[in-house]
Amino acid sequence: MKALAIQKLTPIASAAQKIGIATKNNMHNHEWLLPAYTQLCSRRTPLSLEEAEELELPTVVKIWQVQHEIFNLRDVRTPSQLTILVKEKFGLQDVDTDTSEEAVDHHQTGRSISPYIPRRFW
Repeated sequence: MKALAIQKLTPIASAAQKIGIATKNNMHNHEWLLPAYTQLCSRRTPLSLEEAEELELPTVVKIWQVQHEIFNLRDVRTPSQLTILVKEKFGLQDVDTDTSEEAVDHHQTGRSISPYIPRRFW
């Protein structure tokens, strides 16, 4: 039942809704989270009131902190740096357990293999 609900919600839920659903259902390392956090953190606009209401206060603050680091401090210059920052800030681990040579090489070189990093960071 849970898998069917996730399948139906994936194409229609916003990033904030996905984070809220995952949090409320104790899906702490769900495949939705990294792309959703990355989407919210990498945009130039702040969270809307509706988006903030979907999330817990600590999550809202962390999203703002990542946005601040990206756009004001300019410490984040590549997609892989953004991915690392989001994972650290939100305590995410790799959902993909690919240990192939290619995946390890990308990890070691710092190149992003994540397709959901906004192109403006490349």
